[in-house]
Amino acid sequence: MSSHRDRKKPVPVALLGSRGIPARYGGFETVVETLAVNLPKDRFSVTVFCESALRRTRLNVPGVNTIYFPVFEKLRIVSEAFYDVVGLAWAALASVEAVILFGYTASLFCLLPRLFGKTVLVNVDGLEWKRSKFPRPIRLLLRLAELIVTKTASLIICDSHAIQEYYRRMYDADSEYVPNPVSSIDTTTLDRLAEFGLQPRSYYLVVARLEPENHIDMIIEGFLESGTTRKLVIVGPLINTRYVKRLLEMRTDHILFLDGVYDRALLNSLRAGSFAYIHGHEVGGTNPSLLESMISASPIIAFDVPFNREVAGDSGVYFKNRSELSQRIIRAERDLEWRRSSGRRANAIASSSYSTESAVSSYARVIDAALNQGSKYR
Repeated sequence: MSSHRDRKKPVPVALLGSRGIPARYGGFETVVETLAVNLPKDRFSVTVFCESALRRTRLNVPGVNTIYFPVFEKLRIVSEAFYDVVGLAWAALASVEAVILFGYTASLFCLLPRLFGKTVLVNVDGLEWKRSKFPRPIRLLLRLAELIVTKTASLIICDSHAIQEYYRRMYDADSEYVPNPVSSIDTTTLDRLAEFGLQPRSYYLVVARLEPENHIDMIIEGFLESGTTRKLVIVGPLINTRYVKRLLEMRTDHILFLDGVYDRALLNSLRAGSFAYIHGHEVGGTNPSLLESMISASPIIAFDVPFNREVAGDSGVYFKNRSELSQRIIRAERDLEWRRSSGRRANAIASSSYSTESAVSSYARVIDAALNQGSKYR
């Protein structure tokens, strides 16, 4: 059998497990869109499995195919798992050679495409079983799925060295480190801040799903405790959950909830115009929202977990509770030299370690290697 690199036709690759493109939700969607747009079209033919709701805002990328399947919002936990299983079943029968599955919820069913000789790479993201939004039985199933993926995936991909070490320590599982990508953005266009009555440097920014493990409530409490006169701008979908209702009850004149912002230029303006970015994520690996604020040269105040320290490094300051966050905000207000140096350092780290070119090249290399290893990865 000839190796992948000897072939003249692009290798068909399926990207499964995200909500699809265009990216309108979270980290996986951002990575998938970046790969779909930037993987070399002369080497790879990409198909992206998408939720049918995205058909209305279809992203037309030359050389990229999209397949749509419904997910029912009221049964999202179950429906998402079924969506991934359907994607894997489709990949088993379709004319694809490599599958990249984002997330391990359906890890047992990675066996389906492998039985048909396909190579299945799984980006495991973070520690999904730690997400407190899930009921205990679901969290137990996710912990089991985490174990299963070490047995059923052809290759595990980690976007964080800390996650890579976790899989090595817990399961003695080998994996490939591939960084999440971030693209440079225009930080000079701030006129759109006026759409929300904002001025440059007049607010702290949070961009996150409004879920307990992202510590939005702690951020609000620490912000209020600091006594700053700036605003706190929170960007994230205002879905109908108890947690979101509780957050909205904490709203004051200094706290602005913007719902989800999917206009990329507007979101870039919000990042570039912020006084500092506050990142409360606890259970993920390398979070694109953090990277996008770093590339915007925003000073970083992040929740103190290994994943965030690995990404932001010495560009950020860290907090574990609302009192520590309050102190970090007070420092940012008083130490403007720290603020300037933090932003410059954050931009330098993101530009050098998480560039789109580097991430796409790493994914292409890993796909090539897995395919060229033949039966070892099948």
